[in-house]
Amino acid sequence: MRPAPKVQQNATSAEGLKSEDIENCLVDLNSKLGNFNPKRRDPAKLVLLGGALAVRQLKTGERTHNIDVLLDPRAEDWHLGQIRQCMAQAGRHFRELDRPTEQPGRAGAQNRLFGSDELRAAVYGSALSGKCVYKGDHLEVYAMNTAHAFEVELRRMEGRAGACAGLGDAVAILEALTEGGKRPRSRNACRDLQHVRRGAPISYGCIRKVETHFYKRYGKQGIVNTEWFDPVWKYQDMHGRWVAFPGN
Repeated sequence: MRPAPKVQQNATSAEGLKSEDIENCLVDLNSKLGNFNPKRRDPAKLVLLGGALAVRQLKTGERTHNIDVLLDPRAEDWHLGQIRQCMAQAGRHFRELDRPTEQPGRAGAQNRLFGSDELRAAVYGSALSGKCVYKGDHLEVYAMNTAHAFEVELRRMEGRAGACAGLGDAVAILEALTEGGKRPRSRNACRDLQHVRRGAPISYGCIRKVETHFYKRYGKQGIVNTEWFDPVWKYQDMHGRWVAFPGN
């Protein structure tokens, strides 16, 4: 096993983590997991999302302040405890999505973002069948499905943290999802995303924030309003021309 590099917390905390910084953090976590339980053969499997996904895998972000991960929802509590302890030792950059509360009488709080355990498991399982972005002896990290990751950020924006939570990450992930604005998403399709939570449409206000900030950052359309022109859906491009929606 190669020695874990030293991650300089002070140097990266203000500016944010670049792709190589994220790599170093994952190498460090892999080392700590190995030191904690060297005889364990099956590696811990984490799913990467948020800004770290945009920076490390999608290449649509330059820096991020957090390494957001989703842990195996079906893992045993003692194993999850080991992973969390090693994440804490590896530095404050790691942040677990929807970590269950330890407060008594708060059962089910782990689903404050996900609508159900089944949806959480489905999103996690989908990632494991996709791209592995880091593979060590004791740790494997997989990229969350881009559409799933985009919905996570939209749901975060509607959460208690406020409308700006997740906005920058949503815009960066949308850049990859739309292939640089070549295949924009419709507002209605964004509103009806149900991979993370069902029966709770995302507000148009939230969607419009992402739409506006995407245009400001890239000068392109990432989300558009579509109208039906029999037999196809159309939208107005940046020049006001009605063009066929690529999702037809």
